Amino acid sequence: MRAEKIQDLSQLNVMLRKSIGLFVCVFYIIHVHAVNELPDTIHLNEVIITGRKAPAVYSELSRIVTVIERNEIERMPVQSLSDILEYLVSADVRNRGAFGVQSDLSIRGSSFEQVLVLLNGIKMNDPQTGHHHLNIPVDLQSIERIEILEGPGSRIFGPYAYAGAVNIITKKSRDNMVGFSVVGGQHSYLNASLSVDFMAGPVKNALSVNRKSSKGYIDNTDFLINNLFYNASFSRGNLNTEFQAGYLQKEFGANSFYTPLYPEQFEEIHTSLFSLKNTFGERSKFSHNLYYRRHNDRFELFRYEPAAWYNGHNYHQTDVYGSEFLYTIPWSLGISAMGAEVRTEKIFSNVLGEPIRDTIWLDRSSNAFYSKYKRRDHVSFFGEHSFYWNKTNLSLGILGNFNRDYGWSVFPGLDLSYELIKEIKLFLSYNQSLRMPSFTDLYYVGPTNTGNPDLKPEIANNYEAGIKFFSQGIITGHLQAFYREGKNIIDWVRIADSLKWASLNLTELSTMGFDVRLEMRFEPFTEMLIPVEKLSVGYSYIDVTKQSGDYASVYALDQLRHKFTMVLQHKFPLGLKALWHLNYQSRAGTYTQFPSGNEVPYKDFMVMDVKFLYQFNQVNIFAEFSNIWNINYIDFGNIEQPGRWIKFGVSSRINVK
Repeated sequence: MRAEKIQDLSQLNVMLRKSIGLFVCVFYIIHVHAVNELPDTIHLNEVIITGRKAPAVYSELSRIVTVIERNEIERMPVQSLSDILEYLVSADVRNRGAFGVQSDLSIRGSSFEQVLVLLNGIKMNDPQTGHHHLNIPVDLQSIERIEILEGPGSRIFGPYAYAGAVNIITKKSRDNMVGFSVVGGQHSYLNASLSVDFMAGPVKNALSVNRKSSKGYIDNTDFLINNLFYNASFSRGNLNTEFQAGYLQKEFGANSFYTPLYPEQFEEIHTSLFSLKNTFGERSKFSHNLYYRRHNDRFELFRYEPAAWYNGHNYHQTDVYGSEFLYTIPWSLGISAMGAEVRTEKIFSNVLGEPIRDTIWLDRSSNAFYSKYKRRDHVSFFGEHSFYWNKTNLSLGILGNFNRDYGWSVFPGLDLSYELIKEIKLFLSYNQSLRMPSFTDLYYVGPTNTGNPDLKPEIANNYEAGIKFFSQGIITGHLQAFYREGKNIIDWVRIADSLKWASLNLTELSTMGFDVRLEMRFEPFTEMLIPVEKLSVGYSYIDVTKQSGDYASVYALDQLRHKFTMVLQHKFPLGLKALWHLNYQSRAGTYTQFPSGNEVPYKDFMVMDVKFLYQFNQVNIFAEFSNIWNINYIDFGNIEQPGRWIKFGVSSRINVK
């Protein structure tokens, strides 16, 4: 294994030197030709989804980017990030447990592996499995806003944003403040948070801690989640520096999460992350970041009394680290952006990867060890230019990604928008995207599953068109249609007579659909005694055409066919406010019902949540009612979701002089 590591490092070193040399040459050529043509004034519409200072790479003019702001989050009847994402009409959030214990996110009928998750612009996707993508060490009190790119983003992010991307932006310290939140409810639920913002000389600091727990709504659904997050920022002249560090510890009863044959499953995970970002420049900008993420996972098929044939728990450790460069420059012909990234993904496991010569023991008393290992390296470059002419915006870009296992992949793309009138914009786009197999797809072998080390990456051609409209912040909305032609789609499938699920590249998966969203804000008229502050409605339709033979599918073929959401925000006399959230879902596909073994269709369901909020000085007092109709429903397989759940809480943020 030592020789293999030395060879890996040698090859990566050669690849890095060539990559950096090419990047520097192209950087110099563009800078010399563009810096002399800078206009005196240019108004930039900054990229939202990346969280970087890269104007017009993903301009709102040409793509649908949904932003959920802090003031909206505070009004929502939610207790986790996955609860918030349910408000997005194009998102499919499939929960295995309550309040973010484990959730899978899909966008526009994708699989949960095909969506990129970022924290302040840093990639959080886990190469072991997409089930861990939302394991982020941030509680709701630390989130400033959430930005969602609906549609592919591979030409900027590389082989991760196959169908969309979600960027969680945390609060930045602005003053010396102390904040707290305490929520309690049924099933011994307790969620307590404490945050401190403080200045240390020129450095702005934000520190938060959170603990969330419950005894569970049914047997073996108890959980304990601990978060610790720190963010620091520093500015001097044209230099801006940001540092973040976080730690997440989560343990939970996983009742039937992966198979209903053994309901007494248990899982514990630990996530650590660090990143440092520097941005230089005033008009043309250069940014560079370094990041590292470690994820440890222990999965127990039997929490209490293991079967005689059981050989022990599954242990996994993934390490992801890398560096990104980005340069943007405005000039007379628009805005140019170019960048590069080097990224390494590694896994140590007793289940996933290729056998290693020397076993690495974690704990001999519990027979915990790593006997397998896998590493893969990525190097990518992208370049894009956005033209602004009259009422038209055109962005052209391309990304090249190199992986030693799969070679080079190239993702071109084009985004075009036209301002029909001041309040209405038309847009269309074409983008290619790709998704690498996870280590679970490649190597997992268990009682009911068999991986496939010969899997190929998923690829897709994506087309979208639509219209956006807005009127002075009172009425906003969009209507968009999309078509995704996917090839080599990876899914866990089985033939009807087989007892095991196997990961295979389905021949083709064509996804088409549309969604519409309309939001009306009445805040400007509240002085006229209109009680409604905001009303929004959304509807999405998705249809998938497959070529997969006689296989039953776990993920790729059970997308949400219909989704309807409605949010009503209003006020009562004496300052009491309320927000109601209605969510209707109709899912395609079937699942294997336990214990009958029959393939049965998913049932439609409609749930309603509500939050009542009263603010007294700097203190918020609230009550939340989840699933107030006590509907019995499932998001995935045989896993029962919680019924009615009542919670009460108090929160505040206080300035400290």
